[in-house]
Amino acid sequence: MAENLFAGRYRILGTLGRGGFAVVYRAFDTVLQRPVAVKVLRDDRLRDPELRRQLEAEARLLANLSHPNLVTVYDFGWENEQPYFVMEYVDGWDLKTLIRHGAPLALDRALELFLQICAAVGYAHRNHIVHGDLKPQNILVSRSGEVKVADFGIAAVLWSRDPDRTTWATPQYLSPEQAAGGPPTPASDVYSLGLILYEMLTGRLPFEAGTPAELIQAHLTQRPPSPKVFNPALPEDVAAIILTCLEKEPARRYRNADQLAQVLLRRHPAAAPAPPPEPAREATTRPIPPAPALPEERDWVLWLLGVLAALALLGLIPLWIMVYRAYLGSPSGLPTPTPPPTIVPTVQVPDLRGLAVAEAQARAAGLGLGFTVVREVEDPQRPAGVVIEQEPPPGASLHPGEPIRVTINRGGPTFPVVNVIGYTLDDNILNGLRSYGWDVRVERVWSPEPPGRILEQTPPPGALLGVGQPLTLTVSAGTRVEIGANFANWVMLDAVDLPQRTFRPGEVVAATLEWRSLQRVDQPLVIFVHLIGPNGQLIAQRDAQPNPPIPAWQPGQIVRDPLALPIPGNAPPGTYQLRTGLYPEGNPAARVIVLSPGYSSAVNNSLLISELIVRP
Repeated sequence: MAENLFAGRYRILGTLGRGGFAVVYRAFDTVLQRPVAVKVLRDDRLRDPELRRQLEAEARLLANLSHPNLVTVYDFGWENEQPYFVMEYVDGWDLKTLIRHGAPLALDRALELFLQICAAVGYAHRNHIVHGDLKPQNILVSRSGEVKVADFGIAAVLWSRDPDRTTWATPQYLSPEQAAGGPPTPASDVYSLGLILYEMLTGRLPFEAGTPAELIQAHLTQRPPSPKVFNPALPEDVAAIILTCLEKEPARRYRNADQLAQVLLRRHPAAAPAPPPEPAREATTRPIPPAPALPEERDWVLWLLGVLAALALLGLIPLWIMVYRAYLGSPSGLPTPTPPPTIVPTVQVPDLRGLAVAEAQARAAGLGLGFTVVREVEDPQRPAGVVIEQEPPPGASLHPGEPIRVTINRGGPTFPVVNVIGYTLDDNILNGLRSYGWDVRVERVWSPEPPGRILEQTPPPGALLGVGQPLTLTVSAGTRVEIGANFANWVMLDAVDLPQRTFRPGEVVAATLEWRSLQRVDQPLVIFVHLIGPNGQLIAQRDAQPNPPIPAWQPGQIVRDPLALPIPGNAPPGTYQLRTGLYPEGNPAARVIVLSPGYSSAVNNSLLISELIVRP
């Protein structure tokens, strides 16, 4: 078989992952003899000549950037009418993987990584480049702990020619102004950074919804819960900093990543400092309009330099008098120097209404302001323990240390949580629970129970819950695992029906793979299913052609392929991976490329179906 060289130079070794509009391959540069990553953009909009010119200009700009926390761009070109970037290969993991397996991260560890992220994003902001699609999946962490941020500038180019203007971004990390169709700005990146730090320190995002449209609506309208709700040990000031990043109005956030890093370091000086800023380079990309500064973080450096210059000037006056007297005699009528006026910075008052008292106090303290409760009222229509009035109003100015005077709600009645576990969720149950004034939320998970069955509720049945407080229902989504993976534009694995996820040694894993043909494939392909053990070793496998064989599939045809995979009797307990893929008959080493893993992930063109638990 002829060697597979992409663009005549790069040997494709496997798939590293995918973004909203690209596939990233692990590759080897046969000219410079080094490992690289090749990102191939896949988007119909790239046929637009103007967009192609913008993308090429952005590629030239990115290739000239140099920062220890940025993924270096080596090369750019077009292959089969698709643009590609050749980038530095980072041997490690993406941040999403670290979060999935280790969140909530320890505070010191999280800040150490996060400050490196801010250093990279801040460097880009100083060079007039906005990321526009920051997420843990494009933040890489090497085995030595060095952070590398990828995919700068690409999303913003796609935005400029996107009629929808939300399809290119990841809805979980989308800023409100982007969700509303506006262009990404440095403040948009700050919002995404706040979501990333939130997830690092809690293991979840503030907004969770069933569809992208619901997520976008949440970013536009919902107030995020404090991260302390999910991680009570989190310091108040860190929670307040995160919530400032997540303000709906860009002007209320930190204006760029550098300012965010400065605030974190000022609050936690023991945290590892970000790498020193690189000198800004000339940039020809779109201009970034300056965002208004937050009052707490006004450009105090300029003020301080002015004061120091004045003091230096005053220090030279006595020396000038001595020289004048020594050579010319005492000057007559020398004016007494006037000291410079004292400039006291002010702080913009935040909006504390609707916040819990502890959270509001932390928000005020994070801005250097005091917090005084002057009145308590009873309002059963509002949540207990929240701020309902404040003086001065939001947007007013106070000097550091001055208090915000607030009125809080003692709260209305509380009710014991009704037990709905075991029922099937419907409008009657939802409306009944909401009639108590609770904020009812629904989370759907895989389960062998029938779809819609309520599995858990938080708080548990019988707990007292006040008006406006959240009640979360965990509901079965059934045994169907949505996949949506694309293999070489030949076939799609739409879903897998997996009736069971927990097994004992000697039992059989039963599943049904639902395939869909995209085009005629002439060569026979074998479908492999592998069971990978906790130590990464292959424990069991099934390699077989489906019935009917793939060359007989018609475009659009759906084929259900059942399988039964025995677990060895000596299999150790732990977490296993069920993986699948395809290869040409007789050549298992030449696996069919996973162009897109859909809702899953792929390594070496082996697609993860699900994790399984083997118990003793």
